Amino acid sequence: MNTHTRKTHWGWQTESQIQISDTMRLNIVTMKRHTGVLATTAQASRLEKGFYYYTMGDYSKQVLHSNPSRCTRQTVEMQHSRVMANVDVLVEAVENFYGVTA
Repeated sequence: MNTHTRKTHWGWQTESQIQISDTMRLNIVTMKRHTGVLATTAQASRLEKGFYYYTMGDYSKQVLHSNPSRCTRQTVEMQHSRVMANVDVLVEAVENFYGVTA
């Protein structure tokens, strides 16, 4: 698993990448949306021709959202860690969605 936090043009963002299989990974991203909501989403992508692609119909889910008064690095990382505490549930959901096992 690879996790990093960075400051983007729109604010703080924390992203984790979990390899599900040789050709599939799960991206979990926590960031502030244009509506002001702090959202954590999980999205599966597949490896094709050396690049990871997400297409319509692939696994995608908004896992958690909140409305903090400020989206600081600490609030973004705290929400992300809450989701990552139960990451096994997300991995299992992706495996069931595609019918694969790690």
